[in-house]
Amino acid sequence: MKILPLTVCFLLFIVGCSKEKEPKELSITNVVERKTVDINPDENTNNGSIKIDLNEDNINDIEFYTHSTSSLNFISLGVSAKTLSDYQIASTIDNYPLCSDSISNLNPASWVSSNNCLYCYSKVLIPPPGQVTESGLWKDKQDKFLTLHHVVNGENLYAWVKLTHTGGTGLIIKEYTYEYVQ
Repeated sequence: MKILPLTVCFLLFIVGCSKEKEPKELSITNVVERKTVDINPDENTNNGSIKIDLNEDNINDIEFYTHSTSSLNFISLGVSAKTLSDYQIASTIDNYPLCSDSISNLNPASWVSSNNCLYCYSKVLIPPPGQVTESGLWKDKQDKFLTLHHVVNGENLYAWVKLTHTGGTGLIIKEYTYEYVQ
């Protein structure tokens, strides 16, 4: 009769040990510091490029800018994001900046290294017969988040920039949040 309680205790011990060996997922619960900055009034790329210092260290970290190219064969216009320091941008496998509904997406398909230009939105016009091609995950999106990652003094820094695409080269930057995660 005493063997049954020992067997149960042994099985509970084995189950408890196996759960500790499972990999831990990165979660928002281990945030050391979080700060949200409201950009008031909102910035719009129609007024030129916009540079943001995400973690308030007096170094611009990301730039949003419009671009246009024309030739005899096509006209291209759009809006892009480019990191200016050692940040990485969360992106799809196709290297389009990921368009997230919230600030909790810490596991994107890939992270694109610093100083890469990523198209948030692009429109290509080909003269007669007048073919138009639009691409990018941000087309007509409202209040979505661009996710960035950086390591500062051994701590992970994540930042989210809240954006709205207003058509063409219009991208409105409304606010950003950054947090240090251990």
